[in-house]
Amino acid sequence: MNDFFFIKEYVDRIFSVGDKTDHEKIAEDFVSDIHDAMDNARFENFLIVSGFIPDLYAINSGKEKLFAKLIEGVVKEWAVRIGSVGELIKQKSSYEDIKITISDKIVVCDAKSNRLGRSQPAPNPKDFLKLGDIRKWMDRYPKAIGGLITYPCKHEWSETSDIYQYSTTKETPSIILPYKYLAYLLHHKDSYPLRELLALWNYEALFPHKLVKDMIGGNKIAYWNVINTIIMQITKTGIDQFTSYMDIANGLINDCVAENLILIKKHRQEIIDKIESRENKELDIKSMRKRFIEYQIVKETEEIDKMIKRIASFR
Repeated sequence: MNDFFFIKEYVDRIFSVGDKTDHEKIAEDFVSDIHDAMDNARFENFLIVSGFIPDLYAINSGKEKLFAKLIEGVVKEWAVRIGSVGELIKQKSSYEDIKITISDKIVVCDAKSNRLGRSQPAPNPKDFLKLGDIRKWMDRYPKAIGGLITYPCKHEWSETSDIYQYSTTKETPSIILPYKYLAYLLHHKDSYPLRELLALWNYEALFPHKLVKDMIGGNKIAYWNVINTIIMQITKTGIDQFTSYMDIANGLINDCVAENLILIKKHRQEIIDKIESRENKELDIKSMRKRFIEYQIVKETEEIDKMIKRIASFR
């Protein structure tokens, strides 16, 4: 089922008819709604394409903030569906988004969402993964074993990046996983005991040393080779199963990006049509009307054009 705009439509509906101030209550209701409405197969596909903040939302707007909160709810629901305990954290200052309990161990989770039309291919590693914050969150729980940072595909770093160095620091084990990887773990949840997921934070075995930027072949390939291998071991799957699943997931993500572009371009055309309709009525001198319309189109669509260009370039 195509749920590319499920969260957007949910947010828009809240802003049109409901109380949009209590994000905690809205997130609780949202989690309950998707729990009831989606079986695992539908939720899995929904999870794969989650995390793309609608580019037409104003930056730092109420809609953007609520959308980001509901992404946290999606990750909480994933945790529940794989058999662990997921808890949305209400305190936002210096706290994790979700506390995940696996067996008797605690994982602190930061659920990320990003715009497709952002000005850079991927977030700044220092903003994306703050090891000091992860350490602070972990220190609240005697049985905390590490951090989990989830994020949408189409936001990837270069072959040599600080992000793979930060995320392989064994003093603060903090694994970064796109939403399609969470979907894979859910898809195969009946193939492994839940406690085996704890292997993802066994950095003594996985990453005895940080993956530095100047390593031969780049640290990106090295990171994903380790992560892919351990996930296949946990799920008891082979390379063919893994590759096939990720190819299908990537196709679904590409379809989602294409639908987002269609939505943005449609909005752009609506602006142009509105300007032309308005100015055709108000101006009589043909040349002035034409030049003024062209100017307005450029000014009122330039931000949308930037979104379209960035998505085409980066995603």
